[in-house]
Amino acid sequence: MLNEITVGIKIAEARRAKGLSQSALADVLSVTPQAVSKWERGESLPDILTLNRMTAVLDVDLNYFSDAPVQDAAPPLSPADTEAPGKSGDEAPPLNKKPVFDMSMAAWKNADFSGLKTLSEKFNFSNVEHCLFREADFRGCQFKGNNINRCDFTGADLSGGRFSMANVEKNLFVGAKLRGAEFKSCNMDYNDFTGADLMSADFKSCNFDNNVLAGAPLTGVSLKSCNLRFVISDAAITDCSFVGCDFSKTEFRNVTLTNTFFKNCKMKRAAFIACRADKITFAFLQACKADVSGIDFMA
Repeated sequence: MLNEITVGIKIAEARRAKGLSQSALADVLSVTPQAVSKWERGESLPDILTLNRMTAVLDVDLNYFSDAPVQDAAPPLSPADTEAPGKSGDEAPPLNKKPVFDMSMAAWKNADFSGLKTLSEKFNFSNVEHCLFREADFRGCQFKGNNINRCDFTGADLSGGRFSMANVEKNLFVGAKLRGAEFKSCNMDYNDFTGADLMSADFKSCNFDNNVLAGAPLTGVSLKSCNLRFVISDAAITDCSFVGCDFSKTEFRNVTLTNTFFKNCKMKRAAFIACRADKITFAFLQACKADVSGIDFMA
């Protein structure tokens, strides 16, 4: 059970242990410093999504915030404890070592990363607003617990990127490469994916509201337990899988669906306009009780 006073005390203790000010924690969580102050005074509780993000930022788990007493933290390791076997503290560092750019736990606003080819590191728990990533190479980059708002990823390569517990709103992904990217427990609203390459992208427990997906071929894309409330137009959907998804407010316009799997999906209020589907996809849609009157059957 969560108690406001207990949670507030434990937030303050963990925040100080990480060396963060209230303002720094607020920036990472995309809330106001006043909100953090209220939590720590026991006047209010963070919502469950914010609390989940906070566990990762403060390096604790949800049980930490319960009424149970907190175990004392283990003492920090000495430099000698952290040395690799056979290594001496006086040994010179290797030459030509590539610098590590860890962009985590910071506020990045109005920054221009356009065209950069070296930043394949982490942006975890950072507030990323109004930034330019045009034509940048961010393959394999991690975005965990972020607020990513009004950024321009036009033409960027985000292949293999990992997005989790992130708020992704009002961004441009026009012509971006998102091959093999993973999205987990993300809110994805008002983004423009026109012409984006989403081949083999994987989405789990994500909400899609009022996105633009036009002219973007969907090949090998997997969506599980996602909510979709937007228009998919002028697209070819091939070899995709939709399991446990809610399409209640989704429109498919001029879309061709081939060899695509639908299972346990809510389709009753989904609209298909001038669409085409092959036999197997047509059967899956019928099994999900979709209105297939707007779909031409491809023999």
